[in-house]
Amino acid sequence: MRERHTHLRLVIVGSETPRTEYSAALERAAGKRVIFTGDVFGEALDALYAHCLLYVLASRVEGLPITVCEAMAHGRPSVLSDIPENSEVGGDAARYFKCGDDTMLAATLHDLIEDDEGRGALGAVGRKRVDDSYNWETITDQVESLYYRVRSGT
Repeated sequence: MRERHTHLRLVIVGSETPRTEYSAALERAAGKRVIFTGDVFGEALDALYAHCLLYVLASRVEGLPITVCEAMAHGRPSVLSDIPENSEVGGDAARYFKCGDDTMLAATLHDLIEDDEGRGALGAVGRKRVDDSYNWETITDQVESLYYRVRSGT
């Protein structure tokens, strides 16, 4: 796929601790449209989620990727590597690419960037998924129910 010229910016949120030469090399190689924010929390992070066109998590290893839940809660369409942890959280509310396949990632991004309606629909499915599966009221009720079952021996 050939490089696309666009006005869009890539915002990379978070930091590597401890800092390595790899991160420094990425920052040196990045063009003017790439922004490295470092760690961001609270209202500033909410604003980034609220205004991003897409949320991308191209990780190779995750536990429970909370940032995916946060992006979906903000109604942002998500593009995720196809590792099991991402698939479990994203379900049908995300688009996936083969982990490590930058050509497939680029194609997936291109397709979603060009598809306003698809982005909106994916964002809505994500918000519903978080409301149904990752809301604290539901989780608390499930944990409480489990405790009572264990305590009563059933």
